[in-house]
Amino acid sequence: MRWQGAAVLLGAVLLWAGCEGDGFPGPGGGEEVSHPSFTLDVQPILEFHCTGYSCHAGSTPAGDLLLAGDSYDQLVDQYASSGGVRVVPFSSSASVLIQMLEGTRTPRMPFLQDPLPDGTLATLRNWIDDGASDN
Repeated sequence: MRWQGAAVLLGAVLLWAGCEGDGFPGPGGGEEVSHPSFTLDVQPILEFHCTGYSCHAGSTPAGDLLLAGDSYDQLVDQYASSGGVRVVPFSSSASVLIQMLEGTRTPRMPFLQDPLPDGTLATLRNWIDDGASDN
């Protein structure tokens, strides 16, 4: 019986240790990536934060924006249903994706959830400002 309690405690410690960076679980733990790759850094962030509750997943994704799987073609140089361009290469400030994640455009995303950690949002900005490459 005592070993079961120790195993639970060890599991809790390992789970806590895995929440690095901003203390938020998910890709990169909220740490900023300077020159992010879409495949290695951006897509995992989008899948983790945007496809929960089936928001941007499934057969009828919110805002007609499917972010599950390879979503690059859904984002870059594509018009948002609310107007504007979802991702404008070399201009995170002009990108609807960033505006909605920052809350400068409504509704703030992720909808009815906590905002993304600063490092995670910085990674997305860096990817866009570096040209939003499909790499």
